[in-house]
Amino acid sequence: MKNRSILVIVFFTVFLDLLGFGILIPLLPYVTREFHATEIQAGLLMATYSIMQFLFAPLWGRLSDRVGRKPIILLSLAGSAMGYLIFAFAQSLTHLFVSRIVSGIAAANISTAQAIVADCLPPEKRTHGMGMVGAAIGLGFVLGPALAGILVSDHQYMLPFVVAAALSGIDLVMAWFLLPETVNLRDDQHLEERRFSLNRLIESLEVPHIPRLLGASLLYFTAFSLMESTIAFYGSDLFAMTAKQNGYILFGVGIVLVIVQGKVVGKAAMRYGDHNLILSGAAGVMAGLLLMTVAPAFWFFAASALIMAAASGLVIPSLTSLISQLSTPEVQGGILGMNQSMASLGRILGPLAGTTIYQWAGPRYPFFSSVILVLAVLVILRPLRSAPAFECEPESWLSPPAKALPPEEEWVKEKK
Repeated sequence: MKNRSILVIVFFTVFLDLLGFGILIPLLPYVTREFHATEIQAGLLMATYSIMQFLFAPLWGRLSDRVGRKPIILLSLAGSAMGYLIFAFAQSLTHLFVSRIVSGIAAANISTAQAIVADCLPPEKRTHGMGMVGAAIGLGFVLGPALAGILVSDHQYMLPFVVAAALSGIDLVMAWFLLPETVNLRDDQHLEERRFSLNRLIESLEVPHIPRLLGASLLYFTAFSLMESTIAFYGSDLFAMTAKQNGYILFGVGIVLVIVQGKVVGKAAMRYGDHNLILSGAAGVMAGLLLMTVAPAFWFFAASALIMAAASGLVIPSLTSLISQLSTPEVQGGILGMNQSMASLGRILGPLAGTTIYQWAGPRYPFFSSVILVLAVLVILRPLRSAPAFECEPESWLSPPAKALPPEEEWVKEKK
């Protein structure tokens, strides 16, 4: 029951991180053009948020290893509320950028939230826990656009962000009273091990498969963000969609993500394995993106986006689960923070590349570019199918047979 209440707080916290991001996506063409910004400037606005995530996710993860998870969660929730309010009352494009800086720093807490899940759940249940985090992300993506569509009116974009700020305040109070510390910082035997060490982190990155998985994460999030940053422009320019209509189509995409990540991915991972889910999910994402690229009408485009969303729901939690299982506990927050940084870097490169391609080449080319990047993910991860550590059953990955790779602690000792 205690773990359940902790996971509820984590779920709500991650949900709020993505709520503001979800609110902005359908409003992006309309808000930025209100301040006479170009498509490239709009992409830079989205990228600014992710630049801050990229810089601060490892810091929050490492600090949470050392000072605890709870202080980081509380600080980030206060920052989220502030960032939403700045955006709501922005009077210039500069104010919008300041808001995204503050919100991006706050949203870097996702790595800490993932570390809490890893603290509370045994290895065999982590995929389900990471799926819950993914579902929270999907729910933010769902309700953000929906909130924008319901509350926005012509040239009035304040109310959705005011509501998001109020929800962050509520979550701050809940976390203050209900979230316990999940790291035993008073354990003298392991206190020194939990303190961040650059050498220890580098050793962890040398563990087989971790760099490959982090590289795949970077490429995948770049592809997804490239599509994500241009989808509202696509709907507005090709199908004359309003902000409300853009919000509703993204609401459908988010609903599919929530269902897959919250109800499907955990059971599927136990049966088929995380690696197989990543490969099949990436193939499905490619198919959906290709259909979006050639969509002749709005209904075709919307259906293709739902196919892409369903497949994407298999990829992200499975990647995160594999990375967490191959990370040692004392630097797990830092490693998950680096994975979050890969996601953030992808969300930097994706919007910048997507809006630039959109402005210079045309509406359909960003989606085709995403297909190429997801294909690269398949090429990178396909060889892992024959790697020794992946030959055993999913539940025995942490205790591989003798011919498989040794546990990380023994591997590091052998290296020394």
